[in-house]
Amino acid sequence: MQFKGIIVPMITPFKEDLSLDFEAVEWLVERLERGEVDGIFPYSTTGEFVHLSEEEGISLTEKVIDSAKRAMILPGISSNSTEASIRLGRRMKDIGANGVVVTPPFFFKLKEDHIISHFSTIADKVDLPIILYNIPALTGNMISVNAVMKLAGEHSNISGIKVTYDSISYMRNVVEVKSVRKDFSVLTGLDDHLFNTLAIGGDGGIVACANIAPELHVSLYRSFKKGDLSRAVEVHRRICKLVRLYDVASYFPTSIKTAMKVLGYPVKPYVRRPLSQEPAEVEEAILGILRDAGLVEA
Repeated sequence: MQFKGIIVPMITPFKEDLSLDFEAVEWLVERLERGEVDGIFPYSTTGEFVHLSEEEGISLTEKVIDSAKRAMILPGISSNSTEASIRLGRRMKDIGANGVVVTPPFFFKLKEDHIISHFSTIADKVDLPIILYNIPALTGNMISVNAVMKLAGEHSNISGIKVTYDSISYMRNVVEVKSVRKDFSVLTGLDDHLFNTLAIGGDGGIVACANIAPELHVSLYRSFKKGDLSRAVEVHRRICKLVRLYDVASYFPTSIKTAMKVLGYPVKPYVRRPLSQEPAEVEEAILGILRDAGLVEA
C-alpha cells in the first residue's frame, strides 16, 4: 500500500479530569474529514501517546475508527519494547486499523543493527502496512538511510517513512529508496517542509498543524499535484507563518491545543503532566500568528 497526501497526527482531547474526551474526538475526526485529509494518525507524538496507557491508545483508536467515514486510520504502536510494539500492532489490526506508525525505541541509544532488528521483527509479526517514523530529536535514535533502504527492500509491508528531521539532504537521500521500492512512501513530519518534500519526489506529509487548518495542507498538496505552483507557494508561505506557533509555545501538543482554543474549537487545551497549559500571553501570541496566517480576521 502506498500512502500519500495529508495525514494528521491527531491531538488527544482530554476532559478537565484528564480522561479521554470521546465527544471531542468524534468532533475532531469529522472536522478533519471535512477538510478532506487522507489519513488520521491517533496515539501519536502530537497526541501525547507517551502519557497514555496502552488501553487508552486502543480505546482512542477505536473511537477514531468508529467516527471516520473515509480517511485511513494509522495509529501509533511505538514502544521501548519490540514485543510491546508487536502486541499493540496486532491489537490495532484486530480493531480495524489500516496501518501503523512506529518510531525506534527511545531510551537506550541503539546501534543500527538493533534498530533494523526492531523494525524487521515488527514487520514479520504484524500483518499491516508499517510507516517508519524518524524523529531523532525525541527518540535519540536516527533511522539511517541505509537502514531505510534495507528495511524497504526486505519487507513489503514496510510501506513508507515519516521524517521529522530538519535536513533536506537526508530527505533527498531517503527519496532514493524509491529506486528499490517504487511504492515506498516518503512523508515529511514538518509542516514547513511539505512543499520541498513534494518538489524532490516525496509523497506528502504527516503534519501536526493540519489539526488546526487541514484545508491549508490539502490545498498545497493538491495545487502542487495539479501543477499550480504559484498557488502551492502561496499556501506554503501561509503554513510557514502558521508554524511559528511552535516557537512561542512550550511544547508542540500545547501549541496545537492552544490554537484550537483560540479558534473556538470544542477541544479543550488540557494536557497531562508533566506538560501544562500555556499562559495567557502565549494565547495572545498564538492569536497573532493565526491572524498573520489568515486563519483569524484582522
